[in-house]
Amino acid sequence: MGAIINLGLFNTQVMTAAINRMPNQYIDPNIQPMFRFVAETSKTAMFEVRDQKLVLLNTKPWGGVGTVVTGSARKRVPILIPHTPAEGLVTASDVSGIAAFGSTTTLETVTERVMDVNLTTKNILDQTTAYRQLSAIKGVVMDGDGTTVLQDLYSLFGVTQTTVNFDLSNTATNVKAKCAQVRRLIPKNVMGDRVTGVRCIVSTEFMDLLKDHKSVKELYANWYAAATLSGASTDEFAFGGITFVESVAEVGGLRFVAAGEGHAYPLGTVDTFIEVAAPAETVDWVNTRAQLYYSQTEILPFGAGLQVKSETNVLPICARPAALVKVTAS
Repeated sequence: MGAIINLGLFNTQVMTAAINRMPNQYIDPNIQPMFRFVAETSKTAMFEVRDQKLVLLNTKPWGGVGTVVTGSARKRVPILIPHTPAEGLVTASDVSGIAAFGSTTTLETVTERVMDVNLTTKNILDQTTAYRQLSAIKGVVMDGDGTTVLQDLYSLFGVTQTTVNFDLSNTATNVKAKCAQVRRLIPKNVMGDRVTGVRCIVSTEFMDLLKDHKSVKELYANWYAAATLSGASTDEFAFGGITFVESVAEVGGLRFVAAGEGHAYPLGTVDTFIEVAAPAETVDWVNTRAQLYYSQTEILPFGAGLQVKSETNVLPICARPAALVKVTAS
């Protein structure tokens, strides 16, 4: 007689609900909430790109003809949402005779092992999504290998990346003026969206040069001492109207922020950062509104175990890449 497995515990809907309830793990918890989640019903998202410009109008005589305003140039662009699956395997031998986590008397169940695989997989998918979100802040969404471009937002919207060199190796550099330059560029290019502040994620090399610069050093020392005494976080340092955040994120030798560089972006926006999602690649979810995560299982021949497949199909987008500013230390 073959092995008996309760399929009700592992159907697609139950597994998907379970993986979506698991706790989130993000590299930077301040970044993820910025992206407005848009659930698509197919693997393609349609974007409309507009060349909008704000102009000042001249006065006209009463009863005269007003200034002619033409519609902004626009184009529709289909974007393929990337498919990111991950698979795991739970066999009978993996569970047989194994104690449950934190117990010396209770044996582990297949259900517990499958949920453990799901949690591990979700953490990996979260790491991947966090990397893509940060690369969207850079203006070019990259795949997990760090070399494959999923979407060049500058090319898509027909804009050029802006770079501000802080020249931090030069003691005579006016760092506040450099900050003001960045701070003024960003609101100018959000094109109608709101901005409540500017945040800049920088490499350790950039941060070291910034806090040791002649015009910043004393202020940083006082701020750090106050933050330490009050128990406040010392990961972020506000200077010149910009909140600088040091990134030490690195996975498999891939640094999220390159040495000597940083990336500034607007805070408080509504429609600048979007994350489009596609439904799972299965008949159970075809033509339905996408969820962030999916999980399903399939029984191996003769009940030898379960194959677990999880996926997240999302593409983070910055809809106003002209508002993104790259900074360099020198």
